Amino acid sequence: MKRFFIFIILIILLLVPRVNLAEELSSYEQKLVEKVKDVFDTEKELTFDLPVCATPIFLEVKAAEDKLSLQAKKILETYVSRPGAIWDPHDTLDTPSGHFRIHYTTEGIDAVYQKDVDNDGNGVPDYVDSCAEFLDYTWSFEVDTLGYKPPPSDSFYPPDNGGDGKYDVYLKNMGKGYYGYTEPELLYPGSDRSKTSFIALRNDYSYFLYLYDNIYEPLKATIAHEFFHTIHFSYDADEGIPDGQYWMEISAVWMEDQVFDEVNDYLNYLPWFYNYPWLSLKTFSDELDEPIERLHPYASCVWAFFLSEKFNDKDIIKKIWEKCGETKGPNAMEATDEILKDTLYKSSFENAFREFTVWNYFIGDRAVPDKFYSEGETFKDTLGNPLEMKVQDSFSSYPVDTNSNSYIHPPQYLGANYVVFKPQNNEGGLRLEFTGESGEWKISAAGYNPFNPEPSIVEFDVDSLTNYGLAEIYDWTSYSEIVMIPAVVTREPGGYFSYRYLVDYDSSLHGEKPFPSKDVVYQNFPNPFVIDDSDSYTFFRFSLSNPTRVRIDIFTSSGERVKTIHSKSLYPTGNYVERTSAIPWDGRNESGEYVSSGIYLYHVKTNNTSVVKKLVVIR
Repeated sequence: MKRFFIFIILIILLLVPRVNLAEELSSYEQKLVEKVKDVFDTEKELTFDLPVCATPIFLEVKAAEDKLSLQAKKILETYVSRPGAIWDPHDTLDTPSGHFRIHYTTEGIDAVYQKDVDNDGNGVPDYVDSCAEFLDYTWSFEVDTLGYKPPPSDSFYPPDNGGDGKYDVYLKNMGKGYYGYTEPELLYPGSDRSKTSFIALRNDYSYFLYLYDNIYEPLKATIAHEFFHTIHFSYDADEGIPDGQYWMEISAVWMEDQVFDEVNDYLNYLPWFYNYPWLSLKTFSDELDEPIERLHPYASCVWAFFLSEKFNDKDIIKKIWEKCGETKGPNAMEATDEILKDTLYKSSFENAFREFTVWNYFIGDRAVPDKFYSEGETFKDTLGNPLEMKVQDSFSSYPVDTNSNSYIHPPQYLGANYVVFKPQNNEGGLRLEFTGESGEWKISAAGYNPFNPEPSIVEFDVDSLTNYGLAEIYDWTSYSEIVMIPAVVTREPGGYFSYRYLVDYDSSLHGEKPFPSKDVVYQNFPNPFVIDDSDSYTFFRFSLSNPTRVRIDIFTSSGERVKTIHSKSLYPTGNYVERTSAIPWDGRNESGEYVSSGIYLYHVKTNNTSVVKKLVVIR
């Protein structure tokens, strides 16, 4: 009888399927678990070109938390818990400022670098003392000097899990593909967007000496980077969810260079921006098999460098993050646009992005530090040679009539192409015509001469309804090359954007560019005119051949006049195409009320011209 029961039990065990956690996970959960495990896989060799920040992976875990199965949560629990929980006991060091508590161990695989080196004899490894020094300096710089909000306190935690108000930093072993990470945890009491967090740094950065002069350079850069993530979580912990991680990494890499300018870690990433200019500024991936998309957001840090240097104001990044904090979830583009429209900057996201694409051409051997990136001449490729922008096409005979459908890489939204034209010896210039097939475009042309530090830059006058634009380059023999830069300023995803251009030599384009013999009225800008706040304006642009008064009448599509703008004095001969000189309209009618959304006509009249154009108002 006993043997019979044993036999029955064996049959049952054979028939009941074994529990296989991997088989019970969805395909998404399996990929997520694989990514998290990769952060801690110390045996795996580096599978892509440069290490990165692991914060986005832990952000994804937090964002998916409510959708994960119990099995997935059980597997991930060990990895997303505070690292100190597995060290019993472990050592701690409170930094001199009192802001941080560093958790570390001198035992096992997480033992800190040179654990027995203690030159000052304070009983703490010198590596840990250096972490404390760099952490305190970073807090002082980012919070006290630059004025950012400090990370929310975890003083409401249990005493055995933080809970003392000091910011917790853990030193542990990680996979070779990662510098460190910052993990958001709980909403701060009374807030719906600020979250507490902790930082995990590597216990040893010596593996990366092939990139740096000493192990303390990557340690400094990582501390400045990760601490800025703690500040991000203070403003809006959901800014990166689901598609805002690009801005978090762009601004965190920028902050590395503000805190520790001597390290220049950001230079290592730049080829992954300049070799792929057609990719969207919002490109981001934390997938293990997408190395270009994975590195692109770190290389895109040049966007933050551009903003702070173009407008000569480091505070612009803080203002954008403060604006991000006013709305829960990702809104970095909208926040940037609002800040740029401020009277201090007198710009917009679209205008800034166009100029950004021009700056990006003048790097390496073409760098003009006084006009473009201050460190542009230090930009190098992966072989240490001066970095160059990837050119889509190049021509030296004319005319050129080309459609971008023949290109492998037309631009994505918030991406650009670079097309180069080589001048011939003939006296004259180039006439460039452009038509975008869809999307919203900003196009520039720049004449470059290595012996003239001031490149000539022209913005195409683009009709927003037809996407047709025209530009003329005078005296092309003054340049070694002329580059046309079509940029898609559409902010929403839409695949790749096609365009066509016709470029031809024109013998009449030489000497001083004359004023038009007749007044010229250009399309208002921006158009469509989006009225979203009291600082919204569209600008009526024109060129005058003689001094004259200017009158503008604005009508509904049915012919009802809603507004008249007229000058009381004469406008001198000249171009009135910039925001500072063109005639503004705030979208209000004669009664001071905002007009409704719709199509309007505007009639511009001067002494020798009368032109009617359309404009679109969106409210």
